[in-house]
Amino acid sequence: MNRSRLVALGATVALAGVVAFVAVGLPKWHDRQDREWQAAGQRALTLMALPANFQPNDYKLRSNRICGPTESAMSKCFVTSGEAKDTVGMVQAALKSMTTGPVKVTCEPQPFYPERCQVTVPVDGGRLLVWLFARPAEQAGHIVKGKTNGSYVQVLVDTDRSA
Repeated sequence: MNRSRLVALGATVALAGVVAFVAVGLPKWHDRQDREWQAAGQRALTLMALPANFQPNDYKLRSNRICGPTESAMSKCFVTSGEAKDTVGMVQAALKSMTTGPVKVTCEPQPFYPERCQVTVPVDGGRLLVWLFARPAEQAGHIVKGKTNGSYVQVLVDTDRSA
C-alpha cells in the first residue's frame, strides 16, 4: 500500500470514530449529565428544611392536585400563613446554607389573587424551583374568589439544565 492510501484509510477511520462518538457517545454523556443534575436537585430537596410554620400539604381540589405531593423525590408541598411575596424571604433564608450562586426571585400579579412568586435556587450540581402562590379560601368546598387563606409553597427539582 502506498502512503496516500494509508493516510486516506487513517482519515476514514478517524472520521468514523468521530461520527460514532457524536451518534452514540454524546447523547449518553448528555443523559448522564441530566441524571447527575437531577440527582443533585433531589439531594438538595431531601436536605431542605423550612421553618415550622411551613406545614406539609397535599391539596387536591375536585381530584385535581393543586400542590403536592407532600413528599416525593421531585417535589414537596407546604402551606403557610401570609401572602406569597411576604414568605419569599423566609424561603430564601431557609435555603441559604445550600445555595451555591445568585438566587433569582420573580413575583407577578394573578387575576383575583395576590402575586405568585418563583424563587430559583442554584444548589451544588443542580437547581431547585420554589413556587409560592395564594391558597384560596373555601366555603362549603367552593373557592371564594379574591379571598385567600395563606400560601402554598411548592419546591421542585429543576430538570432543565439549560434554563
